[in-house]
Amino acid sequence: MAGRQTFDMEEEFAGLDCNSSRLEKRFVRTMETLSRQPDKSIWFCSGNRAEAKAIYRMLGNENLDRDEILRAHREATIKRMVQSGGTILAVQDTTSLNYSTHEKTEGIGYIGDKSLGVNIHSCLAVSAEGLPLGILAQTSYSRMQPKDGSRSHDGKKARALEEKESYRWVKTLKTSTAGLPEGVKAITVCDREGDMYELLDAAEAGGQPFLIRLAQNRMTADSRKVLDAIRNERCMGKAEITIPRDSRRNLKEREGGLQIRYGRYEIKRPKMLYRNKALKDSLGMSVVYAKETVRLYLQRMAEDADGIIEQLRKSSAKIICQAPLHGLWIQGRHYLPMDVDTTAMDNSKTKKEGVSRTYQGFDGFHPIMAYVGKEGYLLDCELRPGSQHCQKGTVEFIEGVKERLGGIQSGGRLLFRMDSGNDSFDTLKAVTGRGRYCIVKRNKRRENDEKWLKRAKRHGELVESRKGKKVWIGTVRMHPQRKGEALKDVICVFEVVERKTDSQGNRYLFPEIEVNSWWTNLSCGAEKVIELYHGHATSEQFHSELKSDMGIERLPSGKFMVNKIVLAVAMNAYNALKMLGQKSIEKENSKKAKRKRLGKVIRDLICVAGKLVKHGRELIFKINEKDPMLPVFLRLNALLACP
Repeated sequence: MAGRQTFDMEEEFAGLDCNSSRLEKRFVRTMETLSRQPDKSIWFCSGNRAEAKAIYRMLGNENLDRDEILRAHREATIKRMVQSGGTILAVQDTTSLNYSTHEKTEGIGYIGDKSLGVNIHSCLAVSAEGLPLGILAQTSYSRMQPKDGSRSHDGKKARALEEKESYRWVKTLKTSTAGLPEGVKAITVCDREGDMYELLDAAEAGGQPFLIRLAQNRMTADSRKVLDAIRNERCMGKAEITIPRDSRRNLKEREGGLQIRYGRYEIKRPKMLYRNKALKDSLGMSVVYAKETVRLYLQRMAEDADGIIEQLRKSSAKIICQAPLHGLWIQGRHYLPMDVDTTAMDNSKTKKEGVSRTYQGFDGFHPIMAYVGKEGYLLDCELRPGSQHCQKGTVEFIEGVKERLGGIQSGGRLLFRMDSGNDSFDTLKAVTGRGRYCIVKRNKRRENDEKWLKRAKRHGELVESRKGKKVWIGTVRMHPQRKGEALKDVICVFEVVERKTDSQGNRYLFPEIEVNSWWTNLSCGAEKVIELYHGHATSEQFHSELKSDMGIERLPSGKFMVNKIVLAVAMNAYNALKMLGQKSIEKENSKKAKRKRLGKVIRDLICVAGKLVKHGRELIFKINEKDPMLPVFLRLNALLACP
């Protein structure tokens, strides 16, 4: 049945009995008015003040009973179920109506921690084709007190089922299936919240078929967990499905594959329900297990995660080898920048392995990245737990980066740029030496700002500044030291700012002193070193491209090693998109470095409209000849030597 289903409201509520024919006619007329624009308010739908007041008077009439309206609608729903024939799905679910702005409204309670409103639990009849047929049962409830979690688990066990909110599932099952005519097969469908032994028992006792998503890993009669048992069953088939968008987890719609297993098990009654003798000791249940194959393969790959990630690193390096890397020119010499930095990936409100409190104040991961060239190709990355300090494991990471750089650049000078979190002797030793240079921001620790100001006035140079503000920059012969060992080639560059007034000219009671200093083994001046370090800030843009433009921030798996593989795969995709963007804007024989943000690359080159056709045993991608991106596609095809 195509198109929008329409109903004759007079026929729909023909069985309505309000002991007043006038009231019944007014109700039918009101339903016709509101159904034309169900998303609008009563005042908007009414069209005039008199009609709106008539509707409100009707709603306040004591003879208009909610249960009677639902009974009449249920009769019409059952007629449609009979006409539809075949299998009908009776879908149960709960939703909340938030009326927190209606504080003076009587009869509403709490629907959460502090929100006011009403919870509505409904059973919707739906045809096998997905056509809604009507409401079979509906109940509403709200709490007298806000939910605070103070009620003990033992107290819940002591209460009868009829006194619990969860009884709505059992009550709705009985109400929705009562009085159905012969020949109508209604299958009760519930989400995880409906996975309760009392509901399973009630459905089996009434001979009602059901489909409930499993939430509890229940014990079988042979003392096995049902999930462990079903996972050991033989795969009975595979299915390709479209997984819809999940806005709560920020996941886009995607294609996925399922492996399907099924079996029948005897499910034991939970221990907490042993006192309830009305329930059966065990229930025979059919269990269907559908596992997304991509995650299944990744979990198997996680057993050899280190080997797979190493292969992905080599693959990423091959992509970078095909891309021209632009460096920096300092005093007539060429340097290839290597920006090493960590970033926080927000995975809050999840229970994934490795998720913990990050330096940004939220729960997530804390990976380290190494970007090479002015374009910011991702040479290496390593996923880390959120609470891990940025310095832990950094020396080993840099050693691995240096090995991979050997396959990309033969000879030449490398310039490592890092933040103050990596100001350690071991790190500085790893990033200096033959052909290696560094700019690492110093951690002042407990150094006195006033002493630095005196040192700056003595050794530094006063540069231009506004009135009330003075800036000194310069170098001092300080060297990183550790137990008698010193890095003599590394010196300290400083920038000291003294502010006596703010930018508006208002004087401070005491001067403000700001001290910034860096370790470096470059021979250029202090001003140039500071300028080069400020270029390191572009690594934050690279982080943003990876996390936001590519949607990698919220990693998909609950397993830490699986997410490490996912991040390594994302590194390859990042570099491929980066190279496509660079080659799409570079001109021949141009030495000027250019960069195109990945989000624009995806919009311009990946999400372009086209048609894939098969002709002469070949696949041909057709693009409209007037498409502005067609010349770019042709040029990329030639540059990348695509077959």
